[in-house]
Amino acid sequence: TRLGLTGAMLAILSRAIGIALFAGGLSFVRHHSERRWQVVGALAVLGGGFALAGIPPMLGFAAEYSIYRDLAALNGAYVALLLASNAVALLVTLQVGWRVFVESGEADDFSGELKIVPYLCTVIVLLLLAAVIVTGLFPQWIANPLIDALGQAAYLK
Repeated sequence: TRLGLTGAMLAILSRAIGIALFAGGLSFVRHHSERRWQVVGALAVLGGGFALAGIPPMLGFAAEYSIYRDLAALNGAYVALLLASNAVALLVTLQVGWRVFVESGEADDFSGELKIVPYLCTVIVLLLLAAVIVTGLFPQWIANPLIDALGQAAYLK
């Protein structure tokens, strides 16, 4: 159905952005030892993990809500299983984020060296976070153009 295709596309987009944020945050943490970059990395990890776990107001919640609502009418055990898997993703995200925040207390304060790459990566992380939050609040902004584009694809007919 059109609703199923919309939910699937939003879930795929949410996963892609969530994994990009999570991986980018871990890269920040690993390769930039200054405290400010550690904080940016931790925020990216938390944002990506929340997108993967479907925490409101992230896009993952908008995609999963319709799935949960329809699935609850069929079998409540499946909904419980999906909620448990999201809870595990949330706990792992919080554990990794907490570890980064604790270890960032041991990070360098400021090196004074100007590096352009961390600043550009921070802009990308902020844009991805904004995209996943805004599309989570207003999923129709992205869902309708996606469905229109997919509706014109000959291989989906």
